[in-house]
Amino acid sequence: LKNLTLTENGVDDDIFTKKNINYANKNLTIGFSGNSQNHDWRKGVTEFIIPATIKAKCKFVEANKTSDLLKPLGQMPNFYKKIDLYVCASSSEGFSLSVLEACATGIPIISTRVGGCEDLIIDGYNGFLVERNINSIYEKISYLINNPEKLLEMGKKNREVIESKWSWKIKINSWCEFIQSCLQSDAKIIEKSISN
Repeated sequence: LKNLTLTENGVDDDIFTKKNINYANKNLTIGFSGNSQNHDWRKGVTEFIIPATIKAKCKFVEANKTSDLLKPLGQMPNFYKKIDLYVCASSSEGFSLSVLEACATGIPIISTRVGGCEDLIIDGYNGFLVERNINSIYEKISYLINNPEKLLEMGKKNREVIESKWSWKIKINSWCEFIQSCLQSDAKIIEKSISN
């Protein structure tokens, strides 16, 4: 194939800003945001995330259920600031905007090995990549409960990763190049058809 362009998702790190975190002697709040009502079988909320959260004796909150389908750029930044850890247990994903938004807020991620999560998360550095089962998710939640300094460290690294690679301030360049190449290609096609 010729003229391929990769245009990856990004996140607005001016809207999704780093939260102030203090994990000392604190029960964690685990969060999820997405359409689990229609896609629970793929998102794994009922099957994996909630049972792992219960097993770890943590609080679970879901944006869609707690806030009646939040408007993404309205109340979502506040949702992420209320959680301590984001879990993605999907069986398939493109590039999860929710994971990007949580990372921009400085929250560690536990995710299955799906889509863009494998590009964003470096296992053990800014989050964990796990198998899609309750015990794998529970083990990482437990590890972070027992090592609050890792929560802080991973959250800080997530924000740094977003600012250095996944912010729209950076990603916009590849989109502009893509649009420009399409316009140039269309112009050549038009020019060729006119000359014929």
